[in-house]
Amino acid sequence: MNYYIGLALSILFSVQFANASCQKDFNQFISISNAYTNYNTKLSLKYPEFKTLIKDPEKFVDKTKESFQLQRRAFPDSPLKFNFSELGIPLFKKMSASIEKEIQTINNQELGFIDKIFRQEGSLKNRELRIKYLLFLKNLIDESLENNIVTYKDALEYSLFFSRIVNYKGENQSLNPVLKISSAVFRKGIGSPEALPLEKEFEMFIKRNQRLYTSGDLIFERTPGYKDYRKAREYYLQILDDPNDLNVLILPHFGHIEEDILLHLSPYDIRIVGVTDEVIAADGVIMAPGAFWYHDISHDMLKRYKHDKYFKKLTLEQKRLITLKSYEWRNELDHFINSFENPTDQKILRFVDWVIHHDLGNFHVPSLYLSKHPPALTWQLYLGMIINGQRKDFGINAIFKILKAYKDLKGFWLNHLEEEMIISNGVKYPLEVLR
Repeated sequence: MNYYIGLALSILFSVQFANASCQKDFNQFISISNAYTNYNTKLSLKYPEFKTLIKDPEKFVDKTKESFQLQRRAFPDSPLKFNFSELGIPLFKKMSASIEKEIQTINNQELGFIDKIFRQEGSLKNRELRIKYLLFLKNLIDESLENNIVTYKDALEYSLFFSRIVNYKGENQSLNPVLKISSAVFRKGIGSPEALPLEKEFEMFIKRNQRLYTSGDLIFERTPGYKDYRKAREYYLQILDDPNDLNVLILPHFGHIEEDILLHLSPYDIRIVGVTDEVIAADGVIMAPGAFWYHDISHDMLKRYKHDKYFKKLTLEQKRLITLKSYEWRNELDHFINSFENPTDQKILRFVDWVIHHDLGNFHVPSLYLSKHPPALTWQLYLGMIINGQRKDFGINAIFKILKAYKDLKGFWLNHLEEEMIISNGVKYPLEVLR
């Protein structure tokens, strides 16, 4: 017994104190676990619908992958039809109610004289088709609710079809000419699919294959214009369409969430995808529900492409410790940002942090900031958000303030570089994937 206790302690200390020259108090490693647990508790109270997920994201992923494997062994042709009711039933209830509201809205719309004659977009024909397809989807959703079971495959496919036909082309009615152009350029850059004629949308849903209507069949129908997105897309397709493993865990969610939970879950193979019936302002552009669904997937493409390049250089134990340590770093970062007296400075710091670690998909590690990474995309997104009213102006010197915020963040993170190097045994974030 003493032998095994000694062996366990020696392994623990060898990992945590790999660099003996660094005088690190053992309490700092205890604080890693405490920061993680405390933040989980905080978010669980804020997002009760994700309580099980937030409590232990790693366990949630493992359990879901186990369900996939059990389903795959029992039914090799439908591995994604495992039980997803805990998150799926609340999702389906909200989608069903939204469809009912959407149909009422369509019925209450007044048709113009020209629409009645020419029956073009927004005409009686399109109204009839929208109601027909929405009712078809609602019947499928309600049937699952009556049976009190929602499969993972149905949650993905129904939520995407819902997103593509609810508020159909709604963004076209809400964009000024400038926003129309900027939104079109952005969607082309990330490869976001365009809304198809309603008959085609329905046909693609009906003919969805056994694997995923949400994979190469539809959401990757356009090759992204941005180089990074093209690389990420190629990698993502490989792991998404792996029939033997659930490499990508997509969680459709109908409801408002904020930056905190997305950043909290970013170290894990999890992506919450926003399901909405409204036109959404995000990343400096205006998006219809279908474009917004894909926009969330595009963030996951970048994240997985970049994270995996880093994690593959680490052992499983190093990955686990770095992941836990990242929560402590982010907890300290929160205190660091709050130490700035000017509220605008705090907002700019959080904005730049959000762009680097969410929009650009980079992991929360100090060695990331060894790059001379210019925050050019930060300025681009900021200007887009100002134009569409998504963000208030940071002032006349906004560009310089953003640059200063980046330098402040870089200084904070590099102060923790030594801690990362101890855990990773000198492995640094692969800077060649940074943009």
